[in-house]
Amino acid sequence: FPSHDRAEEQSYDHPYEGIPRYKAGGAGYHEKGIRIHNKEKPQSSCTPLLTTLSPTVGEIVYQTNQHSINLYAEHLLKKMGEAVFKQGSTQAGIKALLQFCQTHQIDLTGWLQCDGSGLSRKNLITAKMLTSLLVYMKKSPSFPLFFASLPQIEEGIRAKSGSMSLVKGYTGYAHHIAFTILINNCADKQILPIVTGK
Repeated sequence: FPSHDRAEEQSYDHPYEGIPRYKAGGAGYHEKGIRIHNKEKPQSSCTPLLTTLSPTVGEIVYQTNQHSINLYAEHLLKKMGEAVFKQGSTQAGIKALLQFCQTHQIDLTGWLQCDGSGLSRKNLITAKMLTSLLVYMKKSPSFPLFFASLPQIEEGIRAKSGSMSLVKGYTGYAHHIAFTILINNCADKQILPIVTGK
């Protein structure tokens, strides 16, 4: 774009490497005397301006578990749907998780999932299901990455916490023994002593 403010008649064929595609026809161009013609061009004629590579799934899982990033959890579920069913949606992700659990004979009694972050009040899960998933993960080639992603509560205890009003929980490993503690109708926010025994 010209750096001066003086109106000067200019014309570009869109897409043009100097004009971001998503701003074509945006406010302010006509006032500056810039006309954009929406002409289709072969993809090969477009010049990439920037390429950004995603972190690995392992790195994303680490940040998700260490910092409880709900947005990442939502997108990881959608990615599961895309990987299994070529559809990056919440419903496809839940379907992929259902298929995974059924394949590995994980008991789904009492399970109901509506999102990826667990923030929905409609979500239901049992301690048995979570612990079964932890036991399965110990046999997985991805276990070292998964185990390292869990926050270290204290020496020998790595666990992911989860909480909402009146709901608290921990699931993880105590000296490599899988465990899950879920407490409903919990008014006391301090349940860490239950986990650590201190």
